[in-house]
Amino acid sequence: MATATVVSAETAQTQAPRFFVDFPDTEMWDQRELTIAGWIWAGLDDPITEVVLESGEWSHTISYGLERNDVAAVLEDPAAATSGFYGQIVLSESELADNTLNIVAYRASGPRVLLKTIVYAPSKISERWASWLTRYPQWKNDIFWFAPGTSGISSGSDQSFKVAYEGYQSDTLRIGLRVPVLYMRTTEGRVGDWRFDPQPEPVKLPNGRWVADDWLQGLMDLAVNQQLPILFTLNGGVWGDAYSAGPDHDLIDYLELDPMNCQWDQNDQVYPDGARDDLPGSLPSPELSRMLTLNALNAPVRAYKSRNLKAAGKLLAEFAATHPDLFIGINLDADLYLSPFVKGSWHDFNPDTLEQFRQWLSGSGLYAEGALLSEYREHSMSLDAVNHMSGVQFDAWADVEPPRVAPLQFLPDETSDPWMFLWERFRRHLVDLHYDDMSRWLVESGVSGDRIFSSQAFIESRRWVQPFAERLDSPLKNFDSAGVTVEGGKPEYGHLGAIVYGQSAINAIETESGRSLFRVFYDLDPDWGIVEHSPADFRDPPKQIPGYADGYRSMRELFNYHGQLISPMAWNGNHGEWVDQPGFHAHTSYRLTPMEEAVKDFMREYAYLPRRALYWPFGNRRHDNTDGWIAESPNTILWPEQGRVRWHHPAGISSLLSPKALAIDPAIHTTLVVSPNRKGRLRSIAVDYEDQGAPEDGWKEAHPLTLVSQLEADDAGLIVPLQWPKSSQPTRIRLRFDMRTKGESSFDHIAILPTGALSMP
Repeated sequence: MATATVVSAETAQTQAPRFFVDFPDTEMWDQRELTIAGWIWAGLDDPITEVVLESGEWSHTISYGLERNDVAAVLEDPAAATSGFYGQIVLSESELADNTLNIVAYRASGPRVLLKTIVYAPSKISERWASWLTRYPQWKNDIFWFAPGTSGISSGSDQSFKVAYEGYQSDTLRIGLRVPVLYMRTTEGRVGDWRFDPQPEPVKLPNGRWVADDWLQGLMDLAVNQQLPILFTLNGGVWGDAYSAGPDHDLIDYLELDPMNCQWDQNDQVYPDGARDDLPGSLPSPELSRMLTLNALNAPVRAYKSRNLKAAGKLLAEFAATHPDLFIGINLDADLYLSPFVKGSWHDFNPDTLEQFRQWLSGSGLYAEGALLSEYREHSMSLDAVNHMSGVQFDAWADVEPPRVAPLQFLPDETSDPWMFLWERFRRHLVDLHYDDMSRWLVESGVSGDRIFSSQAFIESRRWVQPFAERLDSPLKNFDSAGVTVEGGKPEYGHLGAIVYGQSAINAIETESGRSLFRVFYDLDPDWGIVEHSPADFRDPPKQIPGYADGYRSMRELFNYHGQLISPMAWNGNHGEWVDQPGFHAHTSYRLTPMEEAVKDFMREYAYLPRRALYWPFGNRRHDNTDGWIAESPNTILWPEQGRVRWHHPAGISSLLSPKALAIDPAIHTTLVVSPNRKGRLRSIAVDYEDQGAPEDGWKEAHPLTLVSQLEADDAGLIVPLQWPKSSQPTRIRLRFDMRTKGESSFDHIAILPTGALSMP
C-alpha cells in the first residue's frame, strides 16, 4: 500500500471519502492504454457504488470492491477490505480528442468524488533523422526489432500490444511480438504418431493447464488479421517440456519414457522431470530435470525432432513468402544445455553419447570420411594416444570412458587436464552440433538462414566461478559449463540469439577475453540479437526491479553493437506496480517498469536510424549520461545534463574521446554527425581514430581539421565525412575541436552513420 497522505474529497453528510490512486502515479500520460488502480472508502451509510474513468461525454467503468486488506488495517475498519479498484482500458482516438481524463467515484446518494485528473499528452518520436531516409533509402531495410515475449495470444488477441506501441515505431525501428510454438508438444498425439499440428485440438492436462498456450496457425492468423509481425519461438527443448507429463500428446514426454533417449549423469542415472521443485522460471517449479539426449547416434530423437521442426518450418517459410513484413524470424530451443539442473549431476553419459565421443576422438563412424559428421572431424587419435593422454589403460575402443568427476570439484589451477579438456570440448561440440542441425533442418524446409536465431543463455558468473567459454576450444573451466559456449550458440545457418539477464543484459560482466559481452557477440556474428532479456537477474531477490539507468544502458549498448532485435521478458508477465503482490518476480516483469520507460525513450530518440548506426544521445530528460565519452585534456571538464554533454574548454584545440572497442565497419560507417549547441565558439573540427590492427601507431586521421563553415549541416548537426584506409580496423575515435574562445559548450548527440555500401543480412 502507498504511504502517501490519505486525501479527503467532497464532504457528504456521512463519512467523508478517503482514497488513494496507486496508478497512474503521474498527471501526464502518453499511451492509449491506461492502467488504473487504487482504493476509496466512504463507510457503509453512503457507500461508494462505482468508480469510472470519464472525459466529456464518455466513461469507462472500473472494477470496484476488490480486496484491500492493507487499507482495512490502516483505517482500522474491516469493512474497508473491499475498497480496491482496478481496470485496464484502451482508449480510442475519438475518446482522446478531449485530452483531460478524470478518475471519479460515485456515492450511493449521487455525489461525485474526483480522485485524479490526468492529461493525455502523447510523446512524439524524433524526426531528427527522418530526412536521411530520403538520402539513404537502404536504411529502411536495416531494421531494429522490438518484440516482447508473450504467450496465450493464438486465439486472436495481441493483449493490447499494438495499440500501446504503434506510435513508437518508425521506418527503421519496428514492433512485433515473440511467441513460443512448442513443435514437439502441439501434435496429433499418439494416434497420429505425434506429428506437428499447427492447429491442435485443445487438451487439458491433469494439472489444469492446457497442453499448449499457443499454436502456429492461430499466430499466423493473428499476424495477418492485426498486421502484427511475429518472432516465432520454435521450442522443442527443455522449456518446451517444462510443465506436466502428457505423453499422449507431448512428443518429448513420450520420448523421455525411454531412458536411452535421455541424458544420463556420471552415475548413469536419469532423473524424473520434477526432481527439482525450486527452480526459477516463467512457470512455477518448471520440470527441467529430465532432458532428451543431444547425441547424433540416437535415431528416434533426431528423426522425430527433425520431422516436426521441418513441418513447422515449411509452414513458416510459406507464411514468410506471402507476408514478408509480418515475419520477423524464428528463434530455436532456449537454453540448449547438457542438463545442469540437478545438483551434483554431470551430463551426458548416455551410452550412445559415449560411443559418439569415441568416434569423435578416433575420426571414425559418424566422423569418417564422407560420413554424416565428417565436416566436424577434428581428431584421428589412436588408442595408445588416448591411453597416454587419459592415464588409463583401455584395452579396446569400446572401453574408452571420459572422466566421471565433474569439474565442479576442481580448483581454478587444476583446469588444465588434457583428458578432461577433450571431454569438455566434445560436450561443447554436441551443443554446437544441435543448433547447426536445427538451423539446417529449417533451411531445408525453405526458411532463410538470415531469419533464424538460436536462444542460448549467457549469464554472469558469480563467486569463484570463471567466465563462461567464448570458443569451442576455450580453456577448461572450473565449473560444469553444460557444454555452453558463445561460438557454439551460433547456428551454422543462422544467427546468434542471446538470452541475457541481470548484468549480462546491460553489457557489464567480466568475460573470458576481456572484451565486453556485446562486443564478443558482435565479433562472432555482426547480425546477432537478444531473444530474451531482462535487466533483473532471476538469482536476485524477486522484488528487486532494476532502475532506469540499467534499461538505458542496455538499449544503448545493444544498438551500438548492432544487435538486430530485443525481446523483453515478458509482455504478459508481472506489471511493475504489482511488486508487493505474492508471486511477483522482477525478471518476468516488463510493463510499467523503468525498463519499459527506457525502451520507449529509446524508440523516440533513435527513430529513423538504421540499426547499424552508432549513436550517443547523452541521456535524456530522465537520465544524465556521458555515454562513455571523456575529455582527453586535463584542463577540459565534461559532464552530462538533460540529454546533452556540457564541457568547459580552453581556447584552441581540445578533444573528446569515444568509448573503446567501437563496432565500426570502415566499409559502411563513412559519416559522423555531431550537434554542438554553441556553434559560434567552434572554429574547426577533426576526427582521429585508433587502429585495432596497429595500436602502436597511435592516432590516425579519418578527417582533417576543417573549418565548420566548410562542412555540410542540417537539423541533425554538422556532417563530417570519414575516410578509412582499406585495411584499417578503427576501434576508437577522437574528436578534435578548435575553439575560438575558452568557455562552456555542449553537444546534443554524436552519431556515426552507415552511409557506405550497406548490404543487408
